[in-house]
Amino acid sequence: MSLFIHTGAFIALFDESDHYHAEAAQYYRALDALAVQQVTSVGVVGETYTWLSHRNFAAALRWLHAADQAAADHGVAVLFPDPDVDRDTRQNISRYADQELSYVDAQSLAFIQREGVDTIFAFDHHMLLSGRTVMPRAAG
Repeated sequence: MSLFIHTGAFIALFDESDHYHAEAAQYYRALDALAVQQVTSVGVVGETYTWLSHRNFAAALRWLHAADQAAADHGVAVLFPDPDVDRDTRQNISRYADQELSYVDAQSLAFIQREGVDTIFAFDHHMLLSGRTVMPRAAG
């Protein structure tokens, strides 16, 4: 099983005041019992850092350290775009123009398709466009 971790999941895990924190933490703890290949993208890392830094710069720095630790402890692979992913990202933006996707959302969809990801750890309803299972759930 492969799992793509999206921005909202990282924020919910790290920010205890986030209204999805308890749900995200419970779901992530349950992953420890499963053989799950965890992946994310450099775009998601950047978007998460930026979101956190606009609220608390020191917390954003702590999150970067925690993300590095998660990569070491849980084998979270960080994907980097190549020209094909960039092309697919732009196609997703056009294909889903009515959804007003962020660039990172469109890129995440491209990676999810390319990598054959089974499940997405997210709270973003845009991830439902992938046709994959979104856990613990997609919020509107």
